[in-house]
Amino acid sequence: MYLYMIAHSLKVSPEQFSTAMQSDAVPELAKAMSSGTTPAKCLKSWNPIPYGQTDTFFCLWEANSTSDIETTLGPDMLEMMTCEPVQVDEIDWADVAQAAK
Repeated sequence: MYLYMIAHSLKVSPEQFSTAMQSDAVPELAKAMSSGTTPAKCLKSWNPIPYGQTDTFFCLWEANSTSDIETTLGPDMLEMMTCEPVQVDEIDWADVAQAAK
């Protein structure tokens, strides 16, 4: 599995996106990802919408391919936001500091 960061640009209003994120489908998706029944897993999301950044939503994904992320999100979510994953390596700065001692 690889790590991917995505800065999803919203295709809908922030209000419409926020409403969708509060729907019953979101906890079901979270359960499916947690149990490993989806091809990709969203590890973390960062939501700046309540703080005035109303056009972007950030996520860290674990997947074998970018198409697995799109499959996991599904057509309804992809209609609301872009999906342009960037493969990344994780740097744990506490580990870097520990190794420098």
